[in-house]
Amino acid sequence: MLKGNMHLIQPNCIFKLYTVIVENCCRKSFVPTAVSQTFNYTSLKVLYCTSSHTDSKKTPSQKDNNEQAGTVVDKVCKTKEVPHLTRSNFIKSYLKNDVGLSQKTIRLLEEKCQEMHEHDLPQLRHLTQTLSSYKFSTNQINRLVYFFPGVVFLSGHKVSRLLESVLAETGLKSTELHELVIKAPNILLDGIAVTKEKYLFFDLIMGIKDSWCIVESGAMKYSLYYLQERHDFLWRRGQYIKPDRHGSTRIENPSLKDIFCTTTSDFCDKVALCEIREYQLFQELYVAESKLFRQDEKLNADDDDLEEEEIVPSKLAEELFKSIKK
Repeated sequence: MLKGNMHLIQPNCIFKLYTVIVENCCRKSFVPTAVSQTFNYTSLKVLYCTSSHTDSKKTPSQKDNNEQAGTVVDKVCKTKEVPHLTRSNFIKSYLKNDVGLSQKTIRLLEEKCQEMHEHDLPQLRHLTQTLSSYKFSTNQINRLVYFFPGVVFLSGHKVSRLLESVLAETGLKSTELHELVIKAPNILLDGIAVTKEKYLFFDLIMGIKDSWCIVESGAMKYSLYYLQERHDFLWRRGQYIKPDRHGSTRIENPSLKDIFCTTTSDFCDKVALCEIREYQLFQELYVAESKLFRQDEKLNADDDDLEEEEIVPSKLAEELFKSIKK
């Protein structure tokens, strides 16, 4: 009945009817058949909650209705009894019309995050507002969600605290922070201690003072153990030398991308110039070496007279002999 005459109904009337629909939805955990055939929840959300470009032409009462509609939508998306399709439509509409995500990204998000219908719209809204407050552009948010769909389930408060800590601990500029989050989104889950440790590894061990070089390479997405393993392999072979205080070295060091962001095959063929078997043998020894040093630290804590040099080399020699015999 209403479907063909929607243009004749005043906005205030639509909003009141919409409110009744939502309240019934939340109370009875079903959508009336007549209403479900007539109304499209996403269209109403777009009409009343995402038309910011027309706000300047609206009267105060119309703007109040928009704010009320947003509150009602939040209420719907928080209520577990609302049908999944309805909740999912609200979220997709918000991501498309408010945040500006592409349809391709939204489809990927829907495929990767089957539980998206369980997500709270207010929490999602707070997350996107947090990213915007750190000057992330629509395109950058789109890239972040596309390559790291799980970001939509993170708390805005947690993300804000982490980004603030990263800026304080590393001294990155805002543009560098954006690149870091996009190239290594796992830092949002790792925590500041892990991120700081990896950043200091590049600075103090590898001698990389250029922050943009570090974040742009994408190497921050890897574990500290992986970074140490590849660096040590080249360093022990004389194929990587830490730059001096003037940034100079006796050789031309390979780039961070070439060292860390390559497959094992490409790393051996194009960077280390070695056989894959040689690198695999080193990896086996590196695991044993790390284990032995951890054990040795415990032994030294119990016996101050025990010299590290007396234990580790001999055991490493045993491990090397075992690996060669395989």
